[in-house]
Amino acid sequence: MGRLEYLPLDLSSLESVKKAAETFTKKETRLDILLNNAGVMSLPYTKTKDGLEMQIGTNVVGHYLLTMLLMPTLAATARLPEYADTGKTVRVVQVSSMGHTVLTKSRIDGGWKDLEAVNRQFAPEVLATWFRYGKSKTGNILLANRVKALAEQNQLAISSASLHPGVIRSNLLAGLSLSYGSLITSIIDFVAYPFQLSVEQGALTQLYACASPAFDEEKQSGAFLVPYGKIGRAAWYARDEGGEAGRDLDAFVEAFAKQKVGVDIRQVLKEEGRMSNL
Repeated sequence: MGRLEYLPLDLSSLESVKKAAETFTKKETRLDILLNNAGVMSLPYTKTKDGLEMQIGTNVVGHYLLTMLLMPTLAATARLPEYADTGKTVRVVQVSSMGHTVLTKSRIDGGWKDLEAVNRQFAPEVLATWFRYGKSKTGNILLANRVKALAEQNQLAISSASLHPGVIRSNLLAGLSLSYGSLITSIIDFVAYPFQLSVEQGALTQLYACASPAFDEEKQSGAFLVPYGKIGRAAWYARDEGGEAGRDLDAFVEAFAKQKVGVDIRQVLKEEGRMSNL
């Protein structure tokens, strides 16, 4: 019988992410499922201790660094006999949201080029918090694209997916009170309640992506899933068919992580993950 272990991790701090990954890799030699489902929503414009807009720093950059630091363990697991040439895959899943669709071309173009672009506040603030959230959820899909490409280019039995879990009755709405006040938040919560999923229902699509044999059988790596385990369609800028946004995000996070916490992501992938094609 396995057991749960508490691993402290603050996704808004790259130092915390680095330490958590180091702690995990010292204790464990395999990782079959990585589900990146933490996040914040609709916060006022604030920054992390590393200087990133809070929703971007927590939802995107923290998850990106964590995933890349764990990729060597994921890759080692994918090379085990139980995965090699069996049709089964290690799973890496990013919890995004249909909230990513609130953006427009003018709001997303060049959005990952540099720190100024990444930290763009948008306006007016009454709507801007949702644009920042949507951008962060777009980043989750771009990360899923990156993991899929790494797996394919290095012939690893790793599947990657992103998903919209549904609108769930959870404490994710806590950020609303900071942006709009308790009265408006209570009204929104009251109106939305009949249309929200329970936490248990909200977990179903995540569980499908992480553990369902059908996911492998139907070769759904790269999919954007919606409740309950169905194939959806992400916005064009998240699908990123030309790859420009993904390359910009990769380059930004790689440079930022190296500057802030001394992590060379490409070196980690090459030397520890034995991946030659990046």
